[in-house]
Amino acid sequence: MATETTLREEKPLPGTAVTKISSRIVLVVMVLIFLAIGLRCFIQALAWIDKPFSGFLVNERLIVTGISQPHWTGSKAGLRYPDKIVQANNQEIATSLALEKVVEQTPVGDPIAYQVNRRGQVFAVILPTMPFDIYDFFNIFGLYFITGVIYGLCGFLVFVMKPDTEVSWAFLLACYFVGLHYLLNFDVIATHGGCIRIYLLASALFPAATIHLSLVFPEPRKTFQRYPYLKILPYGLAALLIISLQLSYPHPVIAKVYQLVTLFTFFCAAALLISAFSAWFGGAPGIARRRAKVVLFGAALAFPVPALANIFTIYGIVPVNVGIIGSPWLRAPVVFFPAAIAYAIVKHNLFDVDVYIKRTLGYTIMTAIVGSAYFMMQVLFRTAVFQPLFGEFSEQVYPLLLAVLVVFFFNPINRKVQHSVDRLFFRKVVDYKQAVLAASNALASVLNLTEVITRIITVVRQEMSLGSAGVVLLDPGKKTCLSLFISDQGKHSGNMVQTMHLPYNDPLLVAIIREKRLITEYDILETPGYSPIKEPCQERFKALGPVWPSR
Repeated sequence: MATETTLREEKPLPGTAVTKISSRIVLVVMVLIFLAIGLRCFIQALAWIDKPFSGFLVNERLIVTGISQPHWTGSKAGLRYPDKIVQANNQEIATSLALEKVVEQTPVGDPIAYQVNRRGQVFAVILPTMPFDIYDFFNIFGLYFITGVIYGLCGFLVFVMKPDTEVSWAFLLACYFVGLHYLLNFDVIATHGGCIRIYLLASALFPAATIHLSLVFPEPRKTFQRYPYLKILPYGLAALLIISLQLSYPHPVIAKVYQLVTLFTFFCAAALLISAFSAWFGGAPGIARRRAKVVLFGAALAFPVPALANIFTIYGIVPVNVGIIGSPWLRAPVVFFPAAIAYAIVKHNLFDVDVYIKRTLGYTIMTAIVGSAYFMMQVLFRTAVFQPLFGEFSEQVYPLLLAVLVVFFFNPINRKVQHSVDRLFFRKVVDYKQAVLAASNALASVLNLTEVITRIITVVRQEMSLGSAGVVLLDPGKKTCLSLFISDQGKHSGNMVQTMHLPYNDPLLVAIIREKRLITEYDILETPGYSPIKEPCQERFKALGPVWPSR
């Protein structure tokens, strides 16, 4: 058993210092590349403000993109991916640059006659040119650019806060390539600055990195721990896709290859979700289950709408208005997913996750009920009361009487619904003063130290809804430290109180005393700095098994 002195004098494992320096160099290079690409894309995109354009966007192969605005002339005419522009004003169009020249020579608002090839059938369409205004700039370039920056920041911040772990590396790579994908999106669909091959590279690599992440998060997969070389397989598949993309561009066959990339992307998302479900329902340690809850909650917020929009765009399904399908705002919710994963990786103290999820769900329901009641009240009183009573003066009287109704009718409904939601999701309304009072009352007539600790732990568990909790008493004057843990043992068997005497030089206690912060079993498993004390700390965590929270 190592002492505090020996722990402080531990030398890094062979190669650890070199590995850290190398990882920092790689990180700096990645940041510089990300910033350079982002700055270049931003400068090129600025030139599009107030620039005349055709009313739709095309890539370098003259394929109409799936990104548009409902008010654009191309959207109103029904142009959609993968329509291809063949002619403009009776001129054969072979490149996106040739199309831009035709648009530049046409005054804003004047029509251009296009010949469009849609899956082998050519048809004509006449569309007036229009300016790409600041509103379009923000909604098209700005939204994708900000999304890319958010992804990049999530990856870099997690790596900085938890450096040199496999989880943080996999998450960094996934966020990095997704971020590049979004940063370069406008270059691919509008500015055509020559970054298409980097875009294709990033498109194939981020699914591979995400699959890698699913193998080590929310908990490491035993099979891949036993055979670590298997983690290379998704990167091998990405390499094959990259080679195929680079060789097939700009030939039309690239559309088929890119559909494979899209399937790879859906598969990677499914792999991460399956990994989360497996951790939640497969008997994983408590923190892995809570990580899984965070991931699944983020996925529920992030994926449904963007996934449907991508499917409709890539496979040419048009169930509703084309402009609505092409709106980039439909892809915006994806930022919730990396934010949820980043929180789960960095924040090991996830005991409050259930409360956040329940609160979000509960108040969403409350908002829906109250909003519906408000709308129905408006319709009912306006049509059934105000118009028959006041006739042509109903519009003048309506705002005043509605304000009175809101005060005396709507607010009581709001309070009733909120109270019901609180009882449904939290069993009782949380009162922190009451919690402190309960702890004070529990200690009022207790003098024995063990009984004091037991009462405190019991109150904390009840108020925070914890399956188990404990206290370790540090006493430098003694060679051992008393630990006391209380945990649930079933509906009928009551609580189990477990006491244990720990050596004062126990590696886990030494690490906690030295660092003065929360240290979880996942810190010990994932952080290279804990490698010298990994095994004894794992044994200690097993001995303190009740410390894990229950489901």
